Amino acid sequence: MKIVWFGHATFFAELDNKIRILFDPYDRSAYGSSFRYSGNFPKSDIVLISHKHNDHSFSKFKEKFGYQPVIIDTEGEHEILGVKIKGRRFFHDKSRGKERGEVIAFSVGTGKGSIIHFGDIGEDIDQGRVKDMADPYIAMVPVGGKYTLDGEEAASLMNFLSPRFVFPMHYKTDLVDFPIDNADNFISRMNNYKIKRVDSFSDDEEIAENTLFIFNLSNGLF
Repeated sequence: MKIVWFGHATFFAELDNKIRILFDPYDRSAYGSSFRYSGNFPKSDIVLISHKHNDHSFSKFKEKFGYQPVIIDTEGEHEILGVKIKGRRFFHDKSRGKERGEVIAFSVGTGKGSIIHFGDIGEDIDQGRVKDMADPYIAMVPVGGKYTLDGEEAASLMNFLSPRFVFPMHYKTDLVDFPIDNADNFISRMNNYKIKRVDSFSDDEEIAENTLFIFNLSNGLF
């Protein structure tokens, strides 16, 4: 399995069976100069969209890239190309969706365990509600606050779920001017995890359990 990060909440994964999945692709043109990630996404078989905000919901693949992937943007159980995917609704804010609506967290089944992408989850987490999501292979979690969980809240969720590998997302970088925090607060609270900075994730190589990956941006090559 190989995974790269395209900035914000967008990850691209090639599973062991060669199925390619794109998580929460952004529309790079929607925010002008305040959002400067490249958006040069590789060809994907499946696209998962957690909610309809432009920084998570690019869908014009036929127009821009000349092909049409299967797009999933609903909760419930799905099976596409032999890949089992489950979507679960959460709130985007702490007001039961009154401020920013709902998001879908997607769990993708692999032979090694689940990959969970939490979208823009922002609600106060009820541990009883998420306990059946515990021990995933990989968890992709927003950490920047303001619109999502902040670093402290995200760390609490991750320490409860205990994923083997953690990928923080939706945080401040030099390429986005949104009023969100960088990943430092989150990282400082993940004391049980080894920190590793990478260009890409590949489990073909031996990796220690309980590793938190900070990704360098992909240049669009895979």
